[in-house]
Amino acid sequence: MLLIEISTTMTYAVVGRSFFPPKFGDTGDLGDGLEYWKGYYQSLRPTQMGLSLNIDISARAFYEPILVSDFVARYCNVRDLRRPLSDQDRIKVKKALKMVKVELIHSKDVKQHKISGVSVQPTSQLT
Repeated sequence: MLLIEISTTMTYAVVGRSFFPPKFGDTGDLGDGLEYWKGYYQSLRPTQMGLSLNIDISARAFYEPILVSDFVARYCNVRDLRRPLSDQDRIKVKKALKMVKVELIHSKDVKQHKISGVSVQPTSQLT
């Protein structure tokens, strides 16, 4: 069995000028497989006396570290993933997860990949 999990195991996530340590304060559930993390925003500002370091608190939405199949079940409100997704749900999932990094865990090998599409067939029928 293949386990695919959305990767959030970094020491911190960097987005633009902000960085988000996963253990900095509480995280909150936003629904649809998303959660928010608190972090820091940093920038250098010119002043009359030279450069000034500006540090502020920020927040950003991230995907929860869950199995992709669990994300799809929650996002599309589907109970039985052995059945194929409707075209509408498949397109919805494809848009939500396009270019998201996931970890493919098989045996002892762990590889990271980006999602580029969603199969029409259920995973039970894929080889």
